[in-house]
Amino acid sequence: MKTYLHLMNQSNIQVSKTYMRFCEEKFGNIKHVFCLKEGEKKKEDIGIFENVEVEVLRTLSEPLKRYKEYDKIFLHAMCITLRQQIYILIHPEILDKLYWIAWGIDLYEYRRKDNVVRTLYTFFQTYFRKKIKYFVGIFPPDINYFTKYIGRRAKTYYGPYMTQLYSDMKEIEYNDNREIELVSRRPIKIVVGHSATPVLRHIDVLKTLEKYSSKDIQIYIPLSYGIKAYGDEVESIANKIFGEKAICIREYKPYSEYLSMLKDMDIVIFNTSRQIGLGNIVIYMYLKKKIYMPEKSVMFQYFRKRGVPVLKYEDLESGSYEDLLQTVDMIPAKKLIEEEYFNKEFLGKCWGIIFD
Repeated sequence: MKTYLHLMNQSNIQVSKTYMRFCEEKFGNIKHVFCLKEGEKKKEDIGIFENVEVEVLRTLSEPLKRYKEYDKIFLHAMCITLRQQIYILIHPEILDKLYWIAWGIDLYEYRRKDNVVRTLYTFFQTYFRKKIKYFVGIFPPDINYFTKYIGRRAKTYYGPYMTQLYSDMKEIEYNDNREIELVSRRPIKIVVGHSATPVLRHIDVLKTLEKYSSKDIQIYIPLSYGIKAYGDEVESIANKIFGEKAICIREYKPYSEYLSMLKDMDIVIFNTSRQIGLGNIVIYMYLKKKIYMPEKSVMFQYFRKRGVPVLKYEDLESGSYEDLLQTVDMIPAKKLIEEEYFNKEFLGKCWGIIFD
């Protein structure tokens, strides 16, 4: 039996648990060893699988040193340290079996040149990424970006995560009409982003929505993880502009409760140019929510090409409250999510190619 090593952070335990279960169900002929960086979640929180072994470690150096035991090594996000990257470079036999699964920030935002140290660090990070021989994109435009700017010679794969595959998403009841009816809804619930991450440009969104502050709306801003200081700033400005109409979420919610909250939203705003929050966006699309994104963002362009009527964030800046209430037929979005992200056969085919 082949043995595959997976190196992961614990930043999103829901992704990890779902992925492990998927590997067990679809690829039980392979032994999967998951090594997670020590965090709030413990090994017993993850579950027990027959062909999935889990280790929660303080450092990922130890499993890397056992690389000869594994047929393939999967790096879920760039979760290893600079020292561990150097170790891999001086052991090219590790690179020969290393697959980098980029999550977003590790692909688009690792570059820093604000001082000499940061410039040197960025140079090395780019060098290491260019040495990667196998790249897995969880979102098709990520593959295009990697090929164009980082690793033209690497072999690339599409490997979407399946975060919602085993959730109770399909049990959630929602309006099954072809259009989202907002005119009769009060208050209108608008959610901005999914985390305290500056790339989501929350403050710009709040200023754009300020003209609606006297209307019957509520602004929901999930800030339970990310950069705390940035979250504090966003919360302060939101409260100043919208008062009690701003609901800033600073604590983690149980997953079922979080899904229920997303189901209750009417309008979704992701004001970012890169791929981020894909798991949340999949939920919103399945629930046929009205979604705004910048016209030049990779997510806007990709989903528009797939027939999903994502709306232009720029239209919010010039539009009226009546425009905000206009209906959108999101049936194509729901269909796309069902055909790909909720389709075990489709997901199995994608990862079967990678695991082959």
